Amino acid sequence: MRKYLLLIALAVGGPLAAFSYSQDKPVAQEPTPIEDEPAARAVWEELLDTLKKADTLSYTTAYKWRADEQVIGEAEYRVRLKKPGLARVEGLRGKEKETAGVLVGDGERFWLYWPGGRPFFSVEDQADHEKTRTNIYMRFDLTADQFSISHRVPMLGAGGNMLVLQPAYFFGYLESLHPLIDGVRGRGTETVDGEMCDVIEVGYGKGQRSRNIWVSRKDHLPRRLKEEVRVKQTIIIEERWSDVSLDGPLDNVQFDWKPPKDWVEWKMPGVEAGVLPVGTVAPDFELSGADGKPMKLSEFRGKLVWLTFWRVGDTMILQWDESFDVGSDTLTGVNDADYQPPFPLTAKLNKLSINVDRPQLSPEDVQKLEAAMRNNKSSE
Repeated sequence: MRKYLLLIALAVGGPLAAFSYSQDKPVAQEPTPIEDEPAARAVWEELLDTLKKADTLSYTTAYKWRADEQVIGEAEYRVRLKKPGLARVEGLRGKEKETAGVLVGDGERFWLYWPGGRPFFSVEDQADHEKTRTNIYMRFDLTADQFSISHRVPMLGAGGNMLVLQPAYFFGYLESLHPLIDGVRGRGTETVDGEMCDVIEVGYGKGQRSRNIWVSRKDHLPRRLKEEVRVKQTIIIEERWSDVSLDGPLDNVQFDWKPPKDWVEWKMPGVEAGVLPVGTVAPDFELSGADGKPMKLSEFRGKLVWLTFWRVGDTMILQWDESFDVGSDTLTGVNDADYQPPFPLTAKLNKLSINVDRPQLSPEDVQKLEAAMRNNKSSE
């Protein structure tokens, strides 16, 4: 009988969190959804309405993020936004506040460049990075209402991850998490840098993450923000806004950027760049299995291995239906006895709908699949 090795990797926001789902060990603390409070919801809606109605917005945010108590990175970001579609975000790193990277939206597209050389990205080869580190820029042919500014902030290389409040809300862009809001509740009032603020908590994904926002009564904009993402380790992001200016003058010249003549456009390598050629032996690695015990890929040599990698923004629970009929559900004559999961695993889907299209295999594909099965059986 063939066996399955099930490994689930979850990436939330920018950081990657890897953990295994155990059928015997329940989650220590089930996240609790936030119930909506009308007064707190009104503060949240007024914040969004303020962004929607403003012509310009500029602020500086001191940024820190950590996993539990371990600090991952710190940075400072200077954000400048102007309607109809102008944006500029500068990422500053270190005590010297050196400019690491700049993101500029000129109304037609977005440009990303690094004055001192671009950072290394995990999807690329180290040797290629050295060859394309300097005099490089990226271009995104999207307007501000189509573009997630927050998702590009980590690429600036300043040391931070995504911003807690999506700057593109200013342009009418709704982040992917917006439909997953459970509710908004009040957390009292607090003074931040001399300004009285209403503190609200916005919950997402049935308690999987929350954002505390200190909203100034002066202009209905944040002064502090704190986000918690509850996975294996709790990811905490904190921001403190300063130099906040609403509808102040912003010169268009800071949004006008074109690459110098000797600079070259660079594109992030796609997933296919890291795919091993067919027939290459996969490198060995070790991870925790569904039972919490360590497993090595080499232990399953000669057996069928299924690796599942999933990226979600809210609670993710995987359901494996043991009644799944491989033969009929793939429209092939595969012997189902060879494809039974080694353990029962059932769960509920939380705010997630999946539509699966049955693969339509050609007669040639069916013959190849059946021949491969016969060959494997004879070798076992």
